[in-house]
Formats: sequence, C-alpha cells, structure tokens
Amino acid sequence: MIFVTVGSWGFNSLVKAADDLGDAITSELIIQIANGSYKPVNCEYFKTASSLDPYYDNATLVITHGGTGTTLEVLAKGVPLVSISNPSVKDNHQHEFLLALHKVDALNYCEDLSELEEIVKRTQKRTEHFDVSIFFNGFTADIDSYQPERKSSMTKAIRNLFKKTPTLKSKEIELSQIKNC
Repeated sequence: MIFVTVGSWGFNSLVKAADDLGDAITSELIIQIANGSYKPVNCEYFKTASSLDPYYDNATLVITHGGTGTTLEVLAKGVPLVSISNPSVKDNHQHEFLLALHKVDALNYCEDLSELEEIVKRTQKRTEHFDVSIFFNGFTADIDSYQPERKSSMTKAIRNLFKKTPTLKSKEIELSQIKNC
C-alpha cells in the first residue's frame, strides 16, 4: 500500500498529484487529506486519524509533505519516503530540511509535483533504504544550534526516534555534508 499524508494542513496540489498517479503505482493508494478541499476520485481517502502509525506500518512507500515530525516518524519506521515541500508554509523551511535529507540519500525529494510519478517509480525500484542513524548520529547539537527556540522539542524528537530504531549502524556522515546543504 502507498500512503500519502499532508499533515495537519491541506496540501491540495499534492493530494491531486497523488490521486493522478495512475500507472505509476501497482498497489492500493490511501491519502490523508486533512482540511484540504480536493477530494480524491481514484483512491480511498480520509481527513484525519488519531494515529498514522497503522498506515505507516502497512505502507511499502510513503509520500508526504515536508513536515519535520512526519519525516522523522517515517524515517524511523524504515519505510521508503518521497517528500514534497509545501510552498504555503512559512519561510520555506521544509525545502531546506528535505534537501539536506535528500543529499544524504535519506529520502527522495520531489521539488516539482510534475515529477512525482517518475520519482515514485524510481523509489519503488530501490532495494536499499536509509539507516536513520547515519543522518542523526551526533546531529542533535547542530539542530539545537540552528533552531535554539525549538531545542527541547527537536532534541526530544530525535532521541525518541533513536529509541524506536532497533539497530543503529556505525557508519557516519561528516557533519560538513549536512551543514553545507
């Protein structure tokens, strides 16, 4: 099953692009639309749920907006991820976050929804997926320094992520690769 989530806000252009995937997908598609006005016609959808974990747990691929919480949750589950920055969010911070993760091969970043179908096909063919510890190993302090006003919530999210990740590989990425994104 392919699961699409837009987080708490509507992201009509993502919902429409996912609904139009057609031949690009070979399995069931379920979309969480939040308060968006576009209603999918080619798949099952719902507005909200008390938890998205059952959907993540059953997904072979997740397509999502660039929210930090959603991205961290999906990476922790080890599910292949395609992310799209929501242009309506303040200061385009999702773009920077997703670009950094894309550069270290943590996810496939779709910068233009017209490319979603091709990126989904490519992601479905991948056999290796990202070890979340590679990106976040030693990265807590950097996040705290970039966003000191969110220090406790960001650090807590990352520590919780590690608790959910059963195996941590020793391979690390130099922080300079991430800082220069």
